[in-house]
Amino acid sequence: MEGIDYLQDVLLQDDSRFWVIGAGKVAWEYLNHVSHFKAYCGESLELPKLTDKELQTWFEPIVSEFDITFNKAHLEFYNTEENESYQNRYFKKLASVSQGVNTVAAQVFLRSICYEAKEMENENGNGILVTQNPELPNLGDLDADEHYILYSLLLHGDLTLTALSESLGDEKSLVKAKVQMLRRGGLVEQNNGILTINPIHYPRLKNELSNNNFIIYESD
Repeated sequence: MEGIDYLQDVLLQDDSRFWVIGAGKVAWEYLNHVSHFKAYCGESLELPKLTDKELQTWFEPIVSEFDITFNKAHLEFYNTEENESYQNRYFKKLASVSQGVNTVAAQVFLRSICYEAKEMENENGNGILVTQNPELPNLGDLDADEHYILYSLLLHGDLTLTALSESLGDEKSLVKAKVQMLRRGGLVEQNNGILTINPIHYPRLKNELSNNNFIIYESD
């Protein structure tokens, strides 16, 4: 927060400088609540959500290369037009559950693909790849300490273990043990010593944290 206070002062010192500042959704709303950060910026823009058609175009090379099948036996959708293709229905659901976020959509897409053996093998001697309903995994039971760790990672985007323990004010050994449990549960990822939230859990996690009285402010 000292760094944020310093940045707010610098933004007002020289009007000839042009600043571009990137922030995650949760961090941006948090900073606006605690320090009115938006007031120091000339204009704020929110990246648009990806639509079902954009997602379908994005994944088309993979769908074509691996001949991925969309059929009624594996998809359960409601309130859709009867004459709409199952592939279109799939990507509408994918856009909805991923909230139009590409990193979330990519993992949900991969998670929804399964291998199906055929009674009569095809000409290549293999089965086929089919899509199931695109869904988010459950978070499981989380205690208060795990919630705080996840919320801190949501705010910062990424942190080292040392920085995370400092932000929480807890002993590094205790935080490390909790992080290991969250990693085993697939909620937290670590790459080159940097901890991040697994993107596929981001939509559910925001709701879960809100339901547990963690302050997450979101604009429409």
